[in-house]
Amino acid sequence: MNHPSGGSTAPSPARAAPPPALAGRYEVSHSVTIKAFDAAIFGALRDLSHWPELKGVTAYAERISGTDRDHVLRLSAVVDGTLHASTCRRVFDPSGRRLLFQRTDLQPPLLALTGHWQISRNDGVATVELQHQLTVTAMAPSVLASVLDTIVENSRQELEALRLVCERTSGTQA
Repeated sequence: MNHPSGGSTAPSPARAAPPPALAGRYEVSHSVTIKAFDAAIFGALRDLSHWPELKGVTAYAERISGTDRDHVLRLSAVVDGTLHASTCRRVFDPSGRRLLFQRTDLQPPLLALTGHWQISRNDGVATVELQHQLTVTAMAPSVLASVLDTIVENSRQELEALRLVCERTSGTQA
């Protein structure tokens, strides 16, 4: 299932109801246009000190192992009013302007949650795509809809926050 949203904060098209067989793999993808240099965008994604600002639900993030190119993070985030801890592996590809991520501590109904941030450039502006791929066990349609809606909303917020931070720090805020 794919949920594109085109540009910065424009509403996504209405999402179709999940199919009756709800176990499987789903994809959620959003993008935003940012008037900033690729290095500034990549730096904002790499620098954990920005995360509470970029990822509104994140209260705390720290690198617990690895290198600048491949590492594991410990995260604390507020979800539905409750503080939750998780871990995430990130792999950076600066020359490909890509950051891969994988949640490493999932419990059913989520079996896998991976994705990427991809920076591309066209006509002097950057487009940043945030894509999630998730694999889930069988679940009620309302539960799957809630999971997907949470990812969609968090992605929109994160992309808009990234745009604002990068444009503000580069002096090109629209």
